[in-house]
Amino acid sequence: MSRTVATIDLESMSLRTDAVIVSVGVVFFDLEEVDTFEDLLKRGTILYVSAEEQAKNGGRRADSDTLDWWRKRPEDVQDQLSHKGVSPAMLADLMTQMMWANNTKRNNTRWYARGPQFDIAKLEDLFWQFEVTSPWHYRKPRCSRTFLEEHGVEDDGKIAFPAGMIPHNALHDAAFEAFMMQRAYNGVPMIVN
Repeated sequence: MSRTVATIDLESMSLRTDAVIVSVGVVFFDLEEVDTFEDLLKRGTILYVSAEEQAKNGGRRADSDTLDWWRKRPEDVQDQLSHKGVSPAMLADLMTQMMWANNTKRNNTRWYARGPQFDIAKLEDLFWQFEVTSPWHYRKPRCSRTFLEEHGVEDDGKIAFPAGMIPHNALHDAAFEAFMMQRAYNGVPMIVN
């Protein structure tokens, strides 16, 4: 039986819920499989969101502390800031199309984020502000941190990054969550730093 779920990660210009969202990484995967990190990256997508539209038409925030943090990141991470991006409506539409492409539906797809009060809350605020229906049913957001803890992976344990992992790249972070969740669910040991 397939247990297809999605992990989601975003990068933003503020820690606040009304932050300008820079990029959203989404990976659909089967919990009962154990994929390589590279395969999860190939299965996933990174979507860039129009910072200009969010700031201009929505008054969304970019905080100086977060912008300073971004300036200190490696170039391959800062690259996320240079994309023109899609509208919030197109973002929701693309995420919905990804569900359909993975044979899942709004009412039965579980969306996992590492602390939904950060990623999911920001996206829901963005969709609400731009009067767009979110791709997930209100009962379907989940916390990957809780999932991992329930499967024996403590939050304070630092799992070693797989080769090629770029921290703070939305797609890589979403793929890493999927990577850990599959291994925890299937009882595959992970390397702890």
